[in-house]
Order: sequence, then structure tokens, then C-alpha cells
Amino acid sequence: RRMAARQLNSGAISAALLWLQRADWLDSRDGRTELMRATCYRRLERADRWGKTLRSAERKGAPAEQVQQEFMLAAIQVGQLPQGGESQLNTMIEGGAPPNDVATAFIEGYLSRKEPQKAKMILDAWVADRPGEVHVNYVRALYLKWWGDLAGAERELEHVLAVQPGHELARTAL
Repeated sequence: RRMAARQLNSGAISAALLWLQRADWLDSRDGRTELMRATCYRRLERADRWGKTLRSAERKGAPAEQVQQEFMLAAIQVGQLPQGGESQLNTMIEGGAPPNDVATAFIEGYLSRKEPQKAKMILDAWVADRPGEVHVNYVRALYLKWWGDLAGAERELEHVLAVQPGHELARTAL
């Protein structure tokens, strides 16, 4: 699972899924493996596989707090933002959710709700907090694409791939 987490953090979702298959081979009863797999499917926007895998993670005893976080992240990502969204962002991070996942979900959620000013506010804070982080460039590309700045989005995505050639989401977006 550690290798899968490293791949997931670098945007190599398929490679992470392969490492999770290996983890299953070692212990197919561990719900944490299924939970990581659900995260992969959420990032790939494969809702069908995400739901099935998240239910499997619950059955296999994945920590309930982490299952709830994954559920919340998926809901936020598609625009079902909680009341007082920005304060929830910090609460989720303090609760152990990966900061990049939380920021990405909120930005994508606000864009899907056609609230780009809120997405920009979170993106600007994230850039200030994590300057030079490649995943931030990927999400900035999504933001630019939403506005129709395809040349700017392309530059950001090319930068992501120059630094992390295995970043699948960037490759797909490009």
C-alpha cells in the first residue's frame, strides 16, 4: 500500500492500482486497500467502480472515519458542497484527509456549480501554501480550461508532465 500511495501522490493512478492488486494478493481482507482503490476510482471519475469499492472497504473493516472522508470528498467533487464549505475544508484536513485531495475536490466542486470565484479563492490559497507542487499545476490547468484558456491549460499540463511524466490525469486532460 505504501508503494500505491507513492504512485497515487504522483498522479500515476494505474500504477497505484497495480500495487493495490499486489497488496490484495498478500492480504485480501484489508479494507484499507479497498479504500485506497476507491480513492483511485474517484480521481478517475469512475463512479460505478468507486461506489462498489467503497462498500467493499466498509465490509472489510476500513476505518469508518476514512470511509466517511472518502464519501465526502466524492460528494464535494461533484458539487454537493456542505454548508460553510470553506470551513469544512480545514476541518477535513485536520481530520486527516489528504490536503491535495480536499483542495482538488473543493475546486472541482465549485467549478461544477459554476462558482469560479470560490474555486479561485481556494486555488490561490493552495498555491501560496504549496508553491511549486505539481498537482497544484494540474488543478490550475483544470481551472484555466474551465475559463476557456486552452493555451494556458496546455502550458500547465505540459509542465506537470515534464516534472511527473506518469501523471495520468494530466496526460488525459492534455
